[in-house]
Amino acid sequence: MILEIPDGYTFSNKKDPHSYAYEKEGVLYIKGKLPYEQLMYNLSFSLKNKKRCYYCGKKLNSKNRTLDHRIPRVLGGITLPINLEVACKKCNEDKDNLKTSQYEALIELSSEAQKSKLISEYKNLNEIELEKRGTCIPACWISINHRSRIYADIDLDTSYKGKRYSKIKTFYKKYHHLPRPIVVSSNNVLLDGYLVLMFAKNKKIKKIPTIVLENVIVE
Repeated sequence: MILEIPDGYTFSNKKDPHSYAYEKEGVLYIKGKLPYEQLMYNLSFSLKNKKRCYYCGKKLNSKNRTLDHRIPRVLGGITLPINLEVACKKCNEDKDNLKTSQYEALIELSSEAQKSKLISEYKNLNEIELEKRGTCIPACWISINHRSRIYADIDLDTSYKGKRYSKIKTFYKKYHHLPRPIVVSSNNVLLDGYLVLMFAKNKKIKKIPTIVLENVIVE
């Protein structure tokens, strides 16, 4: 996947002046350790219209402006500009765990009974897709990477136990798939999904669904 990057884009970690990212000739170079989600949120705001809600057109300000996942996290949605839209808090909350295409169809209806029926249908369709693939994001975004090829600058401690890790275990037990792909740079450095990778290591899963950002290099 090619990450969309504005010309001359830069991002820095205020807590660590030695960690920053910069665009050069269409490539995003990352130095040091940067909080992945903050980087992607900042990049998304740089690329998109921040003045109006993508869904309802309402004027936005710093108090009611959010970023919504087009394909929600619970459906395997990842935090990348291609999967994010600037939205007001109300639309973000009303959309809940629907895909953007589903929510757009929903807001065209006026009858609450029709809306309720459609939501139920969409939830069933999404559940079927999770059972089949483990994620609702487009298959063309994902490649399969061998776990041994991924460089993770973290301790994949097998004794780790936390709520987020437990959710991955629960998801895998139910669907027999990892809950979302990991994200790596073009030089196979892990950017997002370390708990998924940790779980895969503990379960001895070698083939990992991966989104490779082909124009991102971690130095």
